[in-house]
Amino acid sequence: MYNRVNEALKGAVRLSDGSVYLAKSSGVIYIPNAQRPGILYGLSDSSRFELLRHEPAKNVVLNNQTQEVAFSTVNGVFQRKGRGEVREITMEGRHIDAQAITWFGNDLVIATAQHEVLLVRNHRVIKRLDLSINSGELVVLKMLADKNYVYILTERGMYRFNNLNKPLEGLKELIGFDGLVMRDFALDKDKLFIVTQRGVLRFTWKQEQQMNYSLVLSEITGRKRKKYTYKDNRVQFPFDEKL
Repeated sequence: MYNRVNEALKGAVRLSDGSVYLAKSSGVIYIPNAQRPGILYGLSDSSRFELLRHEPAKNVVLNNQTQEVAFSTVNGVFQRKGRGEVREITMEGRHIDAQAITWFGNDLVIATAQHEVLLVRNHRVIKRLDLSINSGELVVLKMLADKNYVYILTERGMYRFNNLNKPLEGLKELIGFDGLVMRDFALDKDKLFIVTQRGVLRFTWKQEQQMNYSLVLSEITGRKRKKYTYKDNRVQFPFDEKL
C-alpha cells in the first residue's frame, strides 16, 4: 500500500524498471524501488520516495515506448524521463491548466481548461486547436489514445482526432440519446465502452445514420423499447442518477 486513506489517488503508473509514480491530492511522488508492498505515511516518510511536486495533482500518464512520464497538477503540466530533472511544459511562458493529458505516440496531448487541445513535442507546444470554434466550449472529462486516434470524452459527447489541422470527429450515434449522462469510457480495439447513468453502452465508431450500439451492463437489458419512450427517433433517457 502506497497511499493513505485520507489522500485521494488521482493516477498511478509503473515503469519497466519497477519504479512507480503516484499522483495524489497531496502531491506527486516517485518511488524508485516499488517491488515490495509497503506503507507510506503521507508525505512524511521521505526516505522511501522522492517528492516531485507538493501541490495537488490531477493525473499521471506513461509513454510505454520511451518510459517518459507526464503529470499534471493545479500549477501546470510536467514531464520527466528516467531520473532526470522535472521539466514544466509552458505555452508562451505561462503555466498550462490541464483538464486531461495523454500520450499519442511520442507526443503529449493536453486538453486545457481554456477549451484548447495542445500537441507537445520535445517539451514544446507545436500545435493548438481551439475547441470553442469546432463544437462550442467543451469541458473534457477524460482523454485516451490508441495508435490511430486520440479519444476525448466531454460533457457534450465523444470525439476523436488524429490531426489537429482538421476538425474533431464526433460520435454521431450519441446524438440519438436525450438525457444520457456520460461518466467514463474505455477502449478495446475498435470497440468503445461508455459508462452512463443507466449502464454501460458498447459502440463501434461508425459514421452512420442508424445507431450502432448495444447495452452491455444495465438493469434494463432486453427491455429497452418497453422502458423508454421515443420522440423524433431519439431515445428519451431519464435524468435520474440510478446507476
